[in-house]
Amino acid sequence: MSKFSVADPVVSVIMSLYNPDLKYLAEQLDSIAAQDFDDFEVVVYNDNPIGDDLSAFCRDHLGKKPLRYFATKKNRGYVKAFEHLVSLANGRCLAFCDQDDLWAPSRLSAGVKALSSGALLVTCDRKIISADDKILCESWRHSHPTFPETSWNTGDCITARAVFTCYSIGMATMIRSDIAKALRPFPTCTGHDKWLALGASALGTCAFIDSPLVSYRRHGTNITGSLAGISCKQDWYDTRCADAFELAQTFALRFPSYPDVARIIDFACARVEHNVWSIYRNRDLAPAIAYFEIVLHFTPNWLFRIALRIKNKFVVGIN
Repeated sequence: MSKFSVADPVVSVIMSLYNPDLKYLAEQLDSIAAQDFDDFEVVVYNDNPIGDDLSAFCRDHLGKKPLRYFATKKNRGYVKAFEHLVSLANGRCLAFCDQDDLWAPSRLSAGVKALSSGALLVTCDRKIISADDKILCESWRHSHPTFPETSWNTGDCITARAVFTCYSIGMATMIRSDIAKALRPFPTCTGHDKWLALGASALGTCAFIDSPLVSYRRHGTNITGSLAGISCKQDWYDTRCADAFELAQTFALRFPSYPDVARIIDFACARVEHNVWSIYRNRDLAPAIAYFEIVLHFTPNWLFRIALRIKNKFVVGIN
């Protein structure tokens, strides 16, 4: 792999659109235009074949920043839209961008510095903001110090655990372009961000910037959680466990010589087969998931459904 240098052009900011809220999109584009790092292009892909042409809107808010805008004739879906954007990008490194968040002015410069220091992928801390721009959380990392996603540091070996936990949320991710392109095709059983963090960590070093350089906007259409779409125990097994098993198999095929590949497959199999002992034995790969599924195994479905209803009423009440 060639070494990334801060002197190399350019960063590609890649953004996938689908029916965006124009107010939020304008604020995101404005925050990109206000970066303290100038050597970048913006590549926008509108994944809605019947959506409006937003090229002029994007140009208005980006000013003189280079923009390449693409529209689709067929919806690709979120993961494949970003895979297509990776193919379109010209930059030596890529900055993933959502359509409704905000960036701090040093988001690109800090990421480029980390990549030029040898990291293949870099993520950063994030703020959480409301639909009307109020700060709900100043630092996700420091508010959730025990979460696997936020409790790691630059240089930590996260690969085996990254099969089961997303260690770099998309809107906080920057990655060397050659690494992202080498990891195509992206599997559709998981998010592109999870796959890129997993692949980059298997190939080299990932970095964590302990500063909230992005603000994740929490609003009605994008609030999700680990139990989103789950209505019974079988839903969990058919989606979360099955997807993790498919991802583990994909990783094993792409990285067959990785030292922990046997343990990764063992844990993924145990989750699909509801093998409590094997789940417990490999619990260090995803402690919260392991203990949840051990309890789930012994929980009657009727009781799980009641717990879900209570949880959903609570979430609706606080949003």
